[in-house]
Amino acid sequence: MAKPIRRATQGQSRSGGLPSPVRPISAGPGLAAWPSARALAGLACEGADGKAYLTHAGVLLCCRAGQIPKGIFHVQAKIRWESSEREHISEIGSVLHVHDILHKALMREVGQPIGSAEARDEGGSERVFTDYPELVLEEALVNYLIHRDYYSDEVGTITVYRDRIEFVNPGQSIVPPDDLMSEEGPLRHRYVRNARLIEALNMAGLNQKEKSGILRIRRELERNGSFRPDGSLGLKIENDERNDLFILTVYKRPPPASAALPPTWNVPHLRNPNFTGREDLLTQLREK
Repeated sequence: MAKPIRRATQGQSRSGGLPSPVRPISAGPGLAAWPSARALAGLACEGADGKAYLTHAGVLLCCRAGQIPKGIFHVQAKIRWESSEREHISEIGSVLHVHDILHKALMREVGQPIGSAEARDEGGSERVFTDYPELVLEEALVNYLIHRDYYSDEVGTITVYRDRIEFVNPGQSIVPPDDLMSEEGPLRHRYVRNARLIEALNMAGLNQKEKSGILRIRRELERNGSFRPDGSLGLKIENDERNDLFILTVYKRPPPASAALPPTWNVPHLRNPNFTGREDLLTQLREK
């Protein structure tokens, strides 16, 4: 019979290590063959009483809201809209639960796909653009969840503005923002915060390419033509040192130039050959 899973809270370090009084569950030959065995070994451990306990990473990943120790973890996440037309969402729960709720809300911001006859892919097909590429919002959301400092009292927030979406996380990035914006390959920095949580999400396929999330965001924004009015890429990354926050902002793709309507419409009139006797009016129309 499977051992009951409980949450371990005593003696665990901020870095996500196992509590000192217990030893990790060792994966046997059968379990080791399963792709997620390595991740599972970091999410649960066996106590001195022979029962299995969730580590801090395991609690964050899959515990129900009522089972998460509020005195240790602060898992609340909010998404709000600048416009008052949408009701704000505030969620408390595991990383998987919060990801599901926020992902559904963010996918509504992708926008209607627009084709461009002037831009074609390698196969010659018309390329399609959106307000926000799905991949960009997915990567930004995962980044928002896995690199957050869950020991901080601050609440993680996502704000949808008219022209951008802002992801604000408790806990600064250990990687300088300039490096995140310039790296052309996987980051060489080692993440200490939420290491086992990141590993588990890698195994689950949510964190699609380890240490390359920001690079994927940049490349997808370039492909989508998401640039700011000054010509820079539609992405801003910064550390708020004063408040210990990480801020990632994705900018909405501007509408194509052809979509902008002129303030004055000059529509030429077609003369009706049967309309005679009012040449003065026709002359006035031409002059205007």
